[in-house]
Amino acid sequence: MSTILGACHPDGEYVCGKRKVNEVEAAVVRRIMQEYILGRSPRAIAHDLNHEGVKGPQGKMWNPSTINGNWRRGTGILNNELYIGRLIWNRQRFIKDPMTGKRQSRMNPENEWVVEDVPSLAFVEAKLWDAVKKKQLEMRRKVTDPDTGKVHPKGARRTKHFLSGILKCSCCGGAYSIYGNGYACSNAKNQGTCDNHRILNKKKIEAIVLKGLKDNLMQPEYVEEFVNAFHDELNKLARRQDKKRILMEKELKKVDAETEKLIDAICSGVPAEKVKARMIELDNRSKELKQLLAVHPSSLPRLHPCLSTMYRDKVAALSDALMDDNGNAEAFNALRGLIKEARAIPTDKEPQIELYGELPALIKLANKNPTAKNSEVLVELVAGARYNLSPTFKFSA
Repeated sequence: MSTILGACHPDGEYVCGKRKVNEVEAAVVRRIMQEYILGRSPRAIAHDLNHEGVKGPQGKMWNPSTINGNWRRGTGILNNELYIGRLIWNRQRFIKDPMTGKRQSRMNPENEWVVEDVPSLAFVEAKLWDAVKKKQLEMRRKVTDPDTGKVHPKGARRTKHFLSGILKCSCCGGAYSIYGNGYACSNAKNQGTCDNHRILNKKKIEAIVLKGLKDNLMQPEYVEEFVNAFHDELNKLARRQDKKRILMEKELKKVDAETEKLIDAICSGVPAEKVKARMIELDNRSKELKQLLAVHPSSLPRLHPCLSTMYRDKVAALSDALMDDNGNAEAFNALRGLIKEARAIPTDKEPQIELYGELPALIKLANKNPTAKNSEVLVELVAGARYNLSPTFKFSA
């Protein structure tokens, strides 16, 4: 895929060092990255591109390895650093296998790479690139055993069904898995260690959970009480932060004042050697305080008073997107992230569903304009709140 084009002489020979971006193919690269971070697999992306007639590198068909490549070697659409304006040479070398006579590539140490910044060739924003790298890291962690370092490809499989891994059996605590056109208790079907042999209709159960997610979680009577408690905690934290900032600012003024006095003393004839050690100590402390003040949080999040209404509107929109004929990976992942667990309780008539909300995710979705740039503060406060917006709710399936 000639995303970076080289300039040519009239006779067709390339001009060394002169390149420009192929905007049409650059748009395809950005599309691939955007779909990848939304949860689509390289295989699914490749299928779509081939179906649409989009040509791959060298005019060939797309395949998963063309997109995935090798993150260590910097190959593949998702790993080409030239897209962010970094040109790298000498990343690898080739040797000949004495037994087969075939060439084999070997990675060179990173300190032997030759790197040059070429910002004029960058067409992928740093934010998009960083999101791709974060997603790749998440996927590697899923497929790698942290103790042995061995790879488990099964962990890389993307969830195809809305309640996979979320729906649990209330009888044994085991997970439900797809069985035919419905969900069934895995322990009952595979091991025979559970007596719950009921198969739940897939579409019906998923519709019930979506309705409960929209209508029963984040109820107004809980929201009002929670928002008040949240802001009480917020004010306490703000007072602690303000106090700490004021103390650091006062100390910085004292350090600067003492430094000025020592400078005046040197100008008045005091030997510099006598105050040198103190000057260095003050200078180091001044730098330390300035660094601390630079990273000290200056704003804290606020919860919108209409949290409940906004939450329901957003969940309704996500639900509609999920039910779209073409599917929606972003809506799929967003809705799954709101559910901590759903438990199926078998009854004589219709089974019931207990739904447990993932509270920090619920708040993050509902809050319209949080003022804090660091969302970790919001999650920390929500997790430690005294009031629960999303208690267990039961629905008849």
